[in-house]
Amino acid sequence: MPDQNKNFNRPLVDDEMINIIKNYEGDVPYMYRDAKGNVTAGLGLHLRREEDALRYPFKAMISEKEFGRLATQMEKRDAYKKVQEQPYGQGYISKRYNPFENKDLLAIGLDPAASREETRRILLQEEGLLKSKMRDFDAIPHPARQALLDMQYNIGDKKFRREYQDDNNKTVKAWPKLFDALEAKDYKRASEEVRSSDVGDDRNGWRKNKMLEAERLKNTQ
Repeated sequence: MPDQNKNFNRPLVDDEMINIIKNYEGDVPYMYRDAKGNVTAGLGLHLRREEDALRYPFKAMISEKEFGRLATQMEKRDAYKKVQEQPYGQGYISKRYNPFENKDLLAIGLDPAASREETRRILLQEEGLLKSKMRDFDAIPHPARQALLDMQYNIGDKKFRREYQDDNNKTVKAWPKLFDALEAKDYKRASEEVRSSDVGDDRNGWRKNKMLEAERLKNTQ
């Protein structure tokens, strides 16, 4: 019988977790706007401000899969501004922002190694944020922690809470039932509370299955 304790003790941010993010977010080297208008690159990395783009190791793109020298800070600024000027919304898939097809855009991007490394760095930060708001996070079975980190990464720290203050300073009930289930260590109940309208059925289904897997693991301890 496999050692079930490994599911509690193993590192959360590993190649498997990065591959999970890649599977659902894709890996787009160049900057694009997601369905909500956020400037994004790599494995779903949000560049909320121009300054965020300056911190990433973008490179000049020779082709869609070939990269050259590091981009200058000015090139990063220009690329960000040009993408921000582009329309977004339903039907505007990331390919619409391909700089080799849209000549209004600047051809700089994150190579695969940089994209994974930056995602690893962000995931470690997000794991720390989860620990600060979830009691005994490290005691949660590994599959459930994977689902929670995926939600934290995708939804963002501000909104992935019991409640938060919106831009009008109004309290929004966000995920109270999920947090209650987690505190009760009821992962079966938690599996019914992980659905998000911002992702597809496949990702929601994966999160649900991870919670059910955690429930099975809990019962073997």
